[in-house]
This record gives sequence, structure tokens and C-alpha cells, in this order.
Amino acid sequence: MDIEPVRRAIILAASYPPREYKSKADSHEIAAAVKALAGATFQRDWTLVFGGHPAVSPLILMVAREYGTKDRVVIYQSDYFEDHISPATRALTEEQFGEIRFVPHAPDEPAPAPSDPVDATKCPKSLTAMRERMVHHPGVSALVLIGGDTGLRQELDLFAKAHPNLPIIPLGAPGGIAHELASEARGFRMPEDLLIALPDSRNYLTLFTRVMQYLALL
Repeated sequence: MDIEPVRRAIILAASYPPREYKSKADSHEIAAAVKALAGATFQRDWTLVFGGHPAVSPLILMVAREYGTKDRVVIYQSDYFEDHISPATRALTEEQFGEIRFVPHAPDEPAPAPSDPVDATKCPKSLTAMRERMVHHPGVSALVLIGGDTGLRQELDLFAKAHPNLPIIPLGAPGGIAHELASEARGFRMPEDLLIALPDSRNYLTLFTRVMQYLALL
């Protein structure tokens, strides 16, 4: 029996920062960058992997519908949130654009009931377990960071530990913690012309097309 080769994948770590980085981020720029990355990834027929952030899922769904390519999205989600999955995240699976992969939550962080409010600050161990599983997704080629707050730094640290030789791509212009990380990007295994563009470029589609061209050569 022929074994299907592992499809190459990009991990996206992105969010609209809710706390200390909120005033340092531009939600319109974050949305534009996320959609550009999704488009560049689907155009390559690679897989886009992310953590099901409820503000990011609608953007991925929009681009997935535009491209119409099935089974190219993988959403890692702690089962702490299983009864609170956003409609856009569920639509990605119901419309066969991808799948949700649930990761068991920490035993000492009981999941809220369907009728209870959700507070992500109450499940740090569960989120870490989810991120650890996500960064080990098969075929991963790079981590892209857009917007976000301290959770993105944790994803960067976990990814760097798991894949010390793979590129990490923080995008600076949309703000958030990724803006700070972009200034540190010289150690993130990218060619010089892309390193120069990461902190300030707002031509996201062109930038991510160039990034994908580079990754395809690795």
C-alpha cells in the first residue's frame, strides 16, 4: 500500500491582544496579515495549523471559502473549551476545510459547563499542553507570529525547543508582542532580505509569498 507523504504545514500563532499589548496592536493590520498568510499557504496547497482563537477562525474561514480547497486546516484545541468552540471554528470542520484535534486538559483545571463563561486565564496548563502538541504537528516548516500577547512568546519558545533549525517568522507591523519579537528576528533562521522586511512591511501578501518561496526550498 502506498503511504501518502506528509503535507508541509505552517503554524500560525495569532490573536488580537486583550491585555497589556492591546494598545500596541492594530486589529485591521492583524486581520490583513492573517488573511494574507492563509492565502499564501493555500496557494501552495500546504496545511495551515493554528490554535482556534475565536477571533482568528473567521478570518481563516473567509479565505478557505475563497480558495475552496478542502482539508487544509488543522485546529488544535484544548478540550477544556470543547463545549465553547466558536461558530467559525466549527464551520471550518463542517464545511470540510479542516479538522479539530482536541488535546486533553490538565486534570486540575476542570472544564467549564456549557452554560458557564469561559476564562482562558484559568487554564494555563491546558493551554501549554495544547501548544506543545501543536508545535509537533507533522510536516511543520515554520512558525508565523502575528499580533498577540505573552501566549505567542510561549509558542515561540516551545517551537524553538522542538525545531531548533526551522524558521520563526514574527511580523512587526500589526503590533502586539510579535512587533517586539520581530526586532529579535536575526536569530530566527531567515534570509537577510526577509529579516529586513519583517519589522515594518505592510505588503503582507507579497511578503508571505516570498516567505513561502523560501520555505519551499528548505
